[in-house]
Amino acid sequence: MGLIDQAPADQTAPPEQAASMPAPPANPAVNMSALDRVVAAGLKLLYSPSTRQQLMTGLTREAPPDDVLAMEMTGVMKMMIDQSKGKMPANVIAPAADILTIDLADFANKSGLMKIDAKTLLSARNKTALGVAKVSGVLDAMKGQQGQEQPPPAQQPPQQPAGLIDQGVAA
Repeated sequence: MGLIDQAPADQTAPPEQAASMPAPPANPAVNMSALDRVVAAGLKLLYSPSTRQQLMTGLTREAPPDDVLAMEMTGVMKMMIDQSKGKMPANVIAPAADILTIDLADFANKSGLMKIDAKTLLSARNKTALGVAKVSGVLDAMKGQQGQEQPPPAQQPPQQPAGLIDQGVAA
């Protein structure tokens, strides 16, 4: 049984309860055909021979596993959003990122690159959702709708390039 089978159905439930919870009802606003295409493109990008070494480098960086998974998946989604030139349906971005995060966690766990338990997976999924909301512009749009001013971006020290995130997200 892989991590995908252990993925919590309800992100607000404690990991020990999540396995016994039923899957949430399908969101009628999500075009399943578009979601399938985005997930397939994400899987192709994640596991293609041309990006495999970058992925492996990224997955072995020194950071907590949930952070590593979220950073890599945010980078993958940023690359896909940029490559789509605005044609990726906004309502499939978050569900696709969630599905791909679960798959990437399963891969990392089965390959022995990191140990992923239900709590780590839940944290990675939540961090990925936040990261993808930032890179897709969803958070900016929400803040704009609330009439809040954007704070200036925090200065961060430059990071050593590694993994797929560094290919798709400019500092």
